[in-house]
Amino acid sequence: MSSSMSDGSSSSRQWKSSPVPYRVGPLDYQPVVMCQCRCPAKAARWISWSTDNPRCRYYKCQHARAWCDGPTSSFIRELLNDLRDMVNSLRRWKELLQKEVEDSRAKGERQRREIDYVRAMVAMKKEEIRSLKARNQKLEKEKKILVICMMSSFCHAISNGDDKYEVKHYTHRFTVNLDKKECSCRYWHLSGLPCPHAIACIYFKTNSLDAYIAECYSVDAF
Repeated sequence: MSSSMSDGSSSSRQWKSSPVPYRVGPLDYQPVVMCQCRCPAKAARWISWSTDNPRCRYYKCQHARAWCDGPTSSFIRELLNDLRDMVNSLRRWKELLQKEVEDSRAKGERQRREIDYVRAMVAMKKEEIRSLKARNQKLEKEKKILVICMMSSFCHAISNGDDKYEVKHYTHRFTVNLDKKECSCRYWHLSGLPCPHAIACIYFKTNSLDAYIAECYSVDAF
C-alpha cells in the first residue's frame, strides 16, 4: 500500500494521521506516472482518507492532482470512515494511556525518593535518640555518684586495719570492707556504686574513687 495524504492537507500531517501502516513511499510505485508541469517529474501517489474519498489513491505534484482510483460505494465509504475514526480514536486513547503511564512512573520515582529521604531522616533521628539516651544514662549515673559523695560528708570513718572501717552516720554505725567492696548497708553490693559510708572510708584512705566503682559506670562503658 502506498503512503497517504488527505485532500487539502500537508503530507507530513497526513502521514501521521493515516489509519494504516505505509509499505510503499509516495515515489516508489510502478509503473511511473509523470506530471504535466513545465519541468516533468514523477508524480507522487498518495491515498486519500477524506470523508468523501476514503482509501482512494491519487497522483499529485506541485500544480495538479489526478485520481487514480474510481469512487467507492456508499457502504464501503461509510465502513472505511468508521474504521478510520475508530483507529484514530484508539491512537488517541493509546497516547493518553502512555502519558498516564509516564506520569505514574514519574510520580512513583518521586515517591521513592521521598520514601528514601524519610527513611534516612528516621535512621538519623533514631541515632540521635540512642545517643541522647546514652548521655542521659551517663548523667543519671554521675548524678548518683555526686549525691552519694555529698552524703558522705556526713559520715565519720574510723580505720580498724586491713581496709576495714567503722563508719558513724548520725546515730547509725556501719562496717565497711574496701578490699571486698562491701558495706553493712548493702547498697554497694546491690548497685555497684560505693555508698556514702564507703566513700567516706575511701577518702580517708585515698582521693581516688575509680578503683572502687563498677566497670559499667566507667567512661569506656559509654
